[in-house]
Amino acid sequence: MAEVFGVVAGSLTVLEITAKVVKQCKTLMETAHDAPRELRHIFIEVSSLKAVLENLEFLTQPEFSDTAQSVADVNGVVEGCRSAVDEISKVLDGLSLTNTSHVVPGKRQRIKGSLQWCLKESKTRKLLDEIMKHKTTLTLALLKEITTDVKEIKSNVERVHDQLTNTERRVICEWIEHMNPTAIHHRACMKHEKNTCQWIHRIDQWNDWLVRQRRIIWIHGIPGAGKTVLASYLVEQTIADCKRQNSDQVACLYYYCSFTHGQSERRDEALPFLKWIVSQLCRRSDHIPSHLVALHQQNNTPSCAALMEALEEHLARLDVLYILVDGVDESSPRNNLLDIIRDLATQPEYDKIQLLVTSRRYGDIEGVLRPLSEPTLPMSNSVVDKDIRTYIDTSMKGNKHFSHWPEALLSEILESLVRGAQGMFRWAVCQIDRLQRKSYQQAREAIKYLPETIEDTYEIILLEIPQDARNTARIALEWICGHADLGFIRGIPANCLSSAVIRADATSELDVGQICHEHEFLKDILGCLIEYCLHTVSLAHYTLEEFFFSDRIKKSN
Repeated sequence: MAEVFGVVAGSLTVLEITAKVVKQCKTLMETAHDAPRELRHIFIEVSSLKAVLENLEFLTQPEFSDTAQSVADVNGVVEGCRSAVDEISKVLDGLSLTNTSHVVPGKRQRIKGSLQWCLKESKTRKLLDEIMKHKTTLTLALLKEITTDVKEIKSNVERVHDQLTNTERRVICEWIEHMNPTAIHHRACMKHEKNTCQWIHRIDQWNDWLVRQRRIIWIHGIPGAGKTVLASYLVEQTIADCKRQNSDQVACLYYYCSFTHGQSERRDEALPFLKWIVSQLCRRSDHIPSHLVALHQQNNTPSCAALMEALEEHLARLDVLYILVDGVDESSPRNNLLDIIRDLATQPEYDKIQLLVTSRRYGDIEGVLRPLSEPTLPMSNSVVDKDIRTYIDTSMKGNKHFSHWPEALLSEILESLVRGAQGMFRWAVCQIDRLQRKSYQQAREAIKYLPETIEDTYEIILLEIPQDARNTARIALEWICGHADLGFIRGIPANCLSSAVIRADATSELDVGQICHEHEFLKDILGCLIEYCLHTVSLAHYTLEEFFFSDRIKKSN
């Protein structure tokens, strides 16, 4: 910092000398109106040097210390200026005249002659050259500071502009986005049991799909087969694989079709699917296609065609985009969604997309997906059975109710459930819940007459509810289903459900202990039919909603 102040102090000294030289030149030029051109040259150069030195005064401010340091780093710039200007001043001192307008011609000629003689001297010319050189050095240093300031101002302006743009982008992305499926994904991930879903890594279709040897996989299975949990596992595996590639040009997105998306009836998932995919691509790349911006400004809703165009534009920025879609069968109608899937899997403009689809095996879905994805991947296969075996074995070993049962019986139960599951994880979950409510003698008898389907299982579970608890169970299920039918995304608050059930059964005052007891009572009588999550209660599986609103229930007693 001392060098900085030295530079500034030196510049002030030179300023004093340059002011003197400028004054001398003015005096000589005013005294001798026909003063030689060389004198004007000195006046111009020293005046411009004076202007540069005056600008160095701002270097005393702390924020300009870097620039002052750069000047100080140049050997003797300011000192060189002082020395050269001082020499010029001495030369002019020898030519000083009294300030009068009446100068005899002889004296004027003598001045002119002396100056001409001085300027012929190499020393005098050298002094002027040095002044010009030092002035250039100082000017460049000042220019550097000005350039830095301009860049900083530009950067600040761009930063403010970017902030505004980010806000606008966020608003437009929220406008594009129709439904956020991440909550479904997280719930499905929580249901994943350790050491299950490993079978997929032994399947050629999956491994080929990851390395882009095949463009589409169709995984199909019966209700309760665990397709959604498997889909969530595959999403996480694909995301991990993309991270290992360590490239911004590789991305993975997912979507879960579901009639629990805040709708009282099933809906066409084509537009929500495209909206979610495009909104995520816009957020990921900080780029929104201009035609979508225009639609937003016009307060219009983007069509499937506009979203497909936006998807194509984003693909130009990627090497590969993995898209996983779960539950295509839950879209109603399905034809629009199936048309989009067909285009994504076949059209050349979308050839960077790797598509994985899960659904039930319905005729219209199979008609579109089977020709595109042969061989398809059914959930009912020998490797899935191994996962179900692992799940059942782990669940029983971790359940204290089974801890004192004979090993032979546990082995018999394991084999019976694996055979009866036929690829249905949901079926296995329900059978374990049924058996843990029985004595081992009752369980031995129950496994002889296991229900074949998930619907049969639900009917048996309802029939096995104790007679004195059936009214409570009915009221609770009515509230849970009614809450879902109103379009709420999350389940009914647990305290609200317990309060409603208690009030329906009695007229007594409610207390906290009674409500907490009711929580446990509902868990006990409804078991695998309901699910508690974040202090809310909902049906444990979408097949339950189908079952409760089916003709089968309407016709039953």
